[in-house]
Amino acid sequence: MRGAGRLYLLHVVVGTLGVALFAGAAAVVVGEQSFALPSARAISSACDNWVQAGGPAALLGLSIAVLSLLAIGLGLKSVYRQSRASRRYMKTLTVSSDSVEIAGIRCRLIDGDEPLAFCAGYLRPSVYLSRGARKQLDVAELRAVVAHEAHHRSRRDPLRLLVGRALADSLFFIPILRRISDRYSALGELAADEAAVRAVKGRGPLASALLKFSESGFRPAPVVSIAPERVDHLMGDPDANRWKLPRSSLGRSLLALVALGAVVLLTWHGVLNPNLQVPLLLAATCMGLMVCGPIAIALGALSLSRRVPLLRRS
Repeated sequence: MRGAGRLYLLHVVVGTLGVALFAGAAAVVVGEQSFALPSARAISSACDNWVQAGGPAALLGLSIAVLSLLAIGLGLKSVYRQSRASRRYMKTLTVSSDSVEIAGIRCRLIDGDEPLAFCAGYLRPSVYLSRGARKQLDVAELRAVVAHEAHHRSRRDPLRLLVGRALADSLFFIPILRRISDRYSALGELAADEAAVRAVKGRGPLASALLKFSESGFRPAPVVSIAPERVDHLMGDPDANRWKLPRSSLGRSLLALVALGAVVLLTWHGVLNPNLQVPLLLAATCMGLMVCGPIAIALGALSLSRRVPLLRRS
């Protein structure tokens, strides 16, 4: 489906632009820093002139530095959370050593009567099919379901979704990425449905297969599910495959990208000087620790002494 492919391309372009601008802003901020150890006179002078020398630009640089670390942490957390959820789900299943070939598509079998059909794996995805699904679906329905999952496999949709959601979680200040990621997930299902319809030359087998999955009474499979939009798409609704990106999110995302671009250009041309005075900040931190450390130790010892019961006199 063109809509899904173009939407994912938009997601990658916006995400890449956000990463590039954000990395550029962080790079120019770091490049403006001086990490040489200052003398006592330099520290005294910097204390007197820090606000004048840095001012709003220094606060902006500090904000970008903090956001950079936060974005990296959120991205890594998102990848870990998604991969862990996938591993946990796979551990709940009993994957057989046997496999079966349906319409030229090799499927790994899952033991059990629960009807399941899904695509999993990032670099080398595979199609998984349960024995219960083979029992409940006829030949045409089975071919439609497998063709659906084979489409996900050929496009490496699990990896695409992993990357898309990680970008959306990492670049949280570009809100349209979240909507694009969610929308691509929905359009990916519609694109796979179209592949299944083409494979069996009709909508009937896929529609009846989805109906059997929904009426089975088992917990839903991670991919095969009946969403109203999928039903509308199978019924020929032309609006089902639209991007449907909200203008408010687009506007806020555009403002964020313009702001990042402005920081890069203004710093590059010397208009902004986001020098954080890192040595001064480190010196101030050390001074704070020297003053607050003994106080904290004394308060901790006093609190501990009140909790330890006094020894009784013999």
